[in-house]
Amino acid sequence: MKSTIGGAGLVVATLLSLLVSGRSARAHQLHLAFFGASETASFGLASSKEGYPAVVASTCRAAADINATAGLPISQRLPAPYAGADATVIFLTPFDAMTSTADGAFARWLHEFSGKPTLVLEAPILANLARRYPDVVQLQVALHRDLVAMARTDHLDLETLRVPQGPVAFLQQDGLHPNARGQRVIAALVVEWLHERSLCKH
Repeated sequence: MKSTIGGAGLVVATLLSLLVSGRSARAHQLHLAFFGASETASFGLASSKEGYPAVVASTCRAAADINATAGLPISQRLPAPYAGADATVIFLTPFDAMTSTADGAFARWLHEFSGKPTLVLEAPILANLARRYPDVVQLQVALHRDLVAMARTDHLDLETLRVPQGPVAFLQQDGLHPNARGQRVIAALVVEWLHERSLCKH
C-alpha cells in the first residue's frame, strides 16, 4: 500500500512539474523591441507583415514592440527603451546622421540600451540620397565613427548594411527605401544575430 501511495505521489509531482515548466516556457517567450523610422515602420510596403520586424518576430516566434514613425528619425525622438525586451534592434537612417543632436543626448540615449543585447543597424550610403544631400556621406562617416566608439564602451553590436549587388532590386522605386526583398535581407541579418546569442531558436 505504501508503495502505491508513493507511486501516486510521484506521478502527481511529475505532472505538477510539467505544468509549471509549460507555464514557465510560455512566460519566457522572446520579446523583441525595434526602434527606427521609415524602414522599421514598413514604409511603402503592401503590408507591415513584409517589414523586417514582423519577419524576424515570425521567424523567432517572438513578441515584438515596434517604435517607428515614417519620415521621423529616431534621433529626433529618443524614446525610452522597453523594459521587458530581451533584445533590441535600432535602425539608424542617413537622416539620423543629419539630425542627431550635438549635445550628447543621442549618445546618452544609446547608453540606456547597454544592459541587454542591442543591435544597431546603420543604413547604407545610397547614391540617390547623396545626390540630394551632398553632405550626407561625410555626416554618415562621422556618425559611424561615433557609433564605433559607443559600441565599444556600451557593449552594443554595430552592423553597417550594404545593398546587395546584382540584377534583382532590393529598393523601392524611390531608390531609398527597402522593398519586401530588401526587408527580408535585413530580417535575415537580425535573425542571425539573435541566433548567435541563442535568443532565436527557429
